Amino acid sequence: VDNFLWVKFWYRSAVFFWETTLFFLLSGLLMGRFFIQKKAKLTTKQLIFITLIGLFLGSLSYYIVNFKADEIGNLPDIGNTLIVRKTIYDLLFLIHRVGLASAYACLVYLFLKRFPLKTLAILGRTSLSNYILQAVIIVPVCLLFHLFDHITPTIALIMTALIWIFQVLLSS
Repeated sequence: VDNFLWVKFWYRSAVFFWETTLFFLLSGLLMGRFFIQKKAKLTTKQLIFITLIGLFLGSLSYYIVNFKADEIGNLPDIGNTLIVRKTIYDLLFLIHRVGLASAYACLVYLFLKRFPLKTLAILGRTSLSNYILQAVIIVPVCLLFHLFDHITPTIALIMTALIWIFQVLLSS
């Protein structure tokens, strides 16, 4: 029961949530299929424009949520449901995440256009299977040895990095 409560705590306080991670994963997959299959390429000007718009929208929505929360809180609502306010907060948070994610993706793409990292290409091909294998190793180990109450995020990062190094050595 203790381990279950710790797992519940970690999933509740996680930086990433499954719903949004799945949304971004599938959105990225669809966009990648469009650009890869259709052979459509964005120009450098288009990438810079997307970066600037993404940074602007992400920053603006973050500012509104964090510094104009009182105005949103004073909006009229439907009974005691708080549905209008929650919807506005959720939409602003989504705009923030999508804006910053698109800006970061464009910046990485611009960087990789300028400085290609061909030696790391093999690692990208197996990233999903590496992630699944890391989860398959770490979660049962923590459950079997009752480690959930002892592992900090730093230790979890070190465990993941060690498993990743092991995976890289075995895959090459």
